[in-house]
Amino acid sequence: MQKIKNKRLKSQVMERFLNKYVKEGVGYKDDRGNRILLGDHLKDFYYDGSVIIDNEDIPKIGLSQDLSIYVYFDRSEELIATTFYEFCEYLENRENWEYVDAEVFDESLDWLVVVTHDEVAVLFGFDDN
Repeated sequence: MQKIKNKRLKSQVMERFLNKYVKEGVGYKDDRGNRILLGDHLKDFYYDGSVIIDNEDIPKIGLSQDLSIYVYFDRSEELIATTFYEFCEYLENRENWEYVDAEVFDESLDWLVVVTHDEVAVLFGFDDN
């Protein structure tokens, strides 16, 4: 998994993501400067047709293992470029105490997986679920 260090690229990717999925006026931090979980601030209409699964079932959602994806980790504010396979391996091999709150998407922004520290994921834009 490769952290995106280029601030311009990170800004462009995240701006597109925020514009499509996150409620207007919501940024990375609340009014007091605390980090927020972007998955808690999605535009309401995305919840229609969403599916909740256990995090352990993410590898089974039908994405190609070699699909290039972005993963935005809310807690560290890091944007990672990786493959779906590498991300699934990360989830499987992480320590039990490692909480993950992240948004997973690709360049198309046609779908979204919100991974939560509650060990469930919310799928958006998956027709066959």
